[in-house]
Amino acid sequence: MIELPGYTIRRELNSGSSTQVFLASQTSAGGDVVVKTLNPAIPGDEFDGKTFVRETANLASMNHPHVIRIHDYGIQDGMPFIVMDYLRQGDLTQKLAKGLEIHELIRVINQVSSALDYAHTKGVVHLDVKPENILFSDRDVAVLSDFGIAEFQRKKSGVGERRTVLGTPAYMSPERALGHEIDGRTDFYSLGVVFYQMLTGQLPYRPDRGGNVALRQARDPVPQLPNQFSALQPIVDGCLAKSPGDRFARGDDLRRALAEISTEEIIPNAAVRSEVVTTVEIQLIQPPLDEGSSTRSEIRGRWQTTTPWTLLSRGALAILISVLILGGTWYFIEREPAVANALFSWLSPSDTPSVEEVWNTAEALRSDSNQSLSAIVAGYSRVLEIDPEHVGAQTGLGDAVDAWKGDIREALDAGDLALAEVKLNESFNLDSSDEDLAFLFEDLADRRLAETLLEDARALLQRQGRDNVASSASAIQAYQEVVRLDPTNEEAPAELDRYAQYYADLASRDAVVGDITGAMANMGRASTANPEFIGLDSVREQIQQAATLQAEIDGLLQEASRLRALGSLIDPPESNAAERYQRVLATDPGNAIATQGVSEIIAQVQRRFYDLLSDRDFEDIDRLIDRVVAVGLGEASIAEFKSRYALERERVEQVETLIAVAERMIGQGFITEPTENNAVATLREALRLDPGNNDAEKLLIDAAERLASVAREAHEVGLETEARLYLELALTVRPDADEWRELRDQWLNDMEPDG
Repeated sequence: MIELPGYTIRRELNSGSSTQVFLASQTSAGGDVVVKTLNPAIPGDEFDGKTFVRETANLASMNHPHVIRIHDYGIQDGMPFIVMDYLRQGDLTQKLAKGLEIHELIRVINQVSSALDYAHTKGVVHLDVKPENILFSDRDVAVLSDFGIAEFQRKKSGVGERRTVLGTPAYMSPERALGHEIDGRTDFYSLGVVFYQMLTGQLPYRPDRGGNVALRQARDPVPQLPNQFSALQPIVDGCLAKSPGDRFARGDDLRRALAEISTEEIIPNAAVRSEVVTTVEIQLIQPPLDEGSSTRSEIRGRWQTTTPWTLLSRGALAILISVLILGGTWYFIEREPAVANALFSWLSPSDTPSVEEVWNTAEALRSDSNQSLSAIVAGYSRVLEIDPEHVGAQTGLGDAVDAWKGDIREALDAGDLALAEVKLNESFNLDSSDEDLAFLFEDLADRRLAETLLEDARALLQRQGRDNVASSASAIQAYQEVVRLDPTNEEAPAELDRYAQYYADLASRDAVVGDITGAMANMGRASTANPEFIGLDSVREQIQQAATLQAEIDGLLQEASRLRALGSLIDPPESNAAERYQRVLATDPGNAIATQGVSEIIAQVQRRFYDLLSDRDFEDIDRLIDRVVAVGLGEASIAEFKSRYALERERVEQVETLIAVAERMIGQGFITEPTENNAVATLREALRLDPGNNDAEKLLIDAAERLASVAREAHEVGLETEARLYLELALTVRPDADEWRELRDQWLNDMEPDG
């Protein structure tokens, strides 16, 4: 499984012969994405990394509601990868298995055709339209994915290119299966196959007995739809036409044709259920050879025995030389008229020159730095025409050619590609079999390519800046290729150093804030730019230290979580969650997890504190406060606990004092008198401070009963006035005493005279 900086690979979704697809999470944003890796080593093919990066950069620039969004791409540890949106609603294959209504089916075709129109305007041909590549968003919108990914594995070798076609045969247009020239119309053929499959539940063309579906696509007529869908037959015909010229050229045309079809001609709300047709993601098709051609084995043999140089000299080099020669002579004549005049005058020499005259002329031409190689060679050649054994001419001819090659090399190294091109053209015109020239032409082509890559890299930097990961990756790869193609170039290594410095600085910043994943990703980008850049070692050490520290922090956080689950919030000492969180915050004051953990522990401790306070469990409160102070749960919390604790202790002590005073007053008989300094008043103050205090309430009852008892004693000795007074006082303390109210009423009745 691939390890990709900045992403957490969660699980594999599927795999094919050339790709693996994984569900991943973005480390920074946390969103789900799909990571697709490409196998760069398919047997018989050669992966083109430059093409991959260039083409994927083009794909990543596309912005359309029905085109998959590409977030990131590159080559990690030799493995090309693409990061795309994760669409949870699955693909069209799954939709078809459940069934689609006609209006849903047409909506999907319209959306996909819109995506193809957009892609084609960007110069992108999809090359693999099939149900598995039509995905659905959460809003049930069709989204087209995997644009031309299979073609990244295709080997391109100029003359003698292998006619291997990559894709899914059942959905492939006849011209593409046969290796002919293609354009966007090949995609509408594939969409037509999908359309037919959606309507009928099966593919329009099945493989013949030999397993060949391409021949049937090219030979067999377009199949007819079932009667209930006959109104849609023109759409199928317009997509599956054998000739690209007879097909829909644009999705707009297809959509207009669909819009013109009356829905009444189709069974209303007909649900179409397809069989689940799975396809091999990438298959190789070797089209049949033309009649009269060699056998495949013969071609394979010639291919395998042909050396790279042979291919270059026979094909690519010949084309390259032709291009370079075009205009070369005229460039030469326009810039060097003196050279041209010397050359043309030499071609019409006097009738009877002496060897000495010819030799002197040849030597003069050679000594003239403005003369062309053609003129110099012509001079020495004329000497040898007169005297074939002339040693000086023989030596001079070889030396002149060698010197001319040296001039070409110097021009190349100096970056004067125009001059090198002119000199190469002239040399090649004189001797096209010189292998040294072939290598110099190759070097010139490399320098030209390097110039193009430099322009592309500059444009990327100007347009996107260094903070765009995808464009920076492309620019870095371009600069590295320039270094390889042109070792004398100074701009490319300087820019690579700047990229290395930029990403090293980002890595250092990430390490400081504890973003180890980001630091490692940026460090990887810096190392990619220039693995030998001065300063990378110190940043690596910084990241390692940060990673070690982060590992310690992660361990403390895990331990804190475990202790919290066990209930060990602040106890026991040295083994509680609060202490672990505090150690994290001492190292990383802004750690969100530890900060949240401390806040939650404080809230739990507060609840425990007030529970103990309500129970007046001062012993446990004292211990609790000591532990809060010991683990350092915040000065504010500690101050709040101590303040509330002090107030509660003060209140309790005050209540206890009032109760003791009241008890003494009752013993002395100061139950209701004097007015504001008696036992009842004192007890009521205690109950105000501590409502429900059992001791105060009990003493009040005792005081009231004492007054009632005095009242009864007074009544027994005939002190009726005093008896009623004390009974009324008892009732003021206990107005709910029904017995006393009845006694008072009885005493009043006894005092009334008999009628």
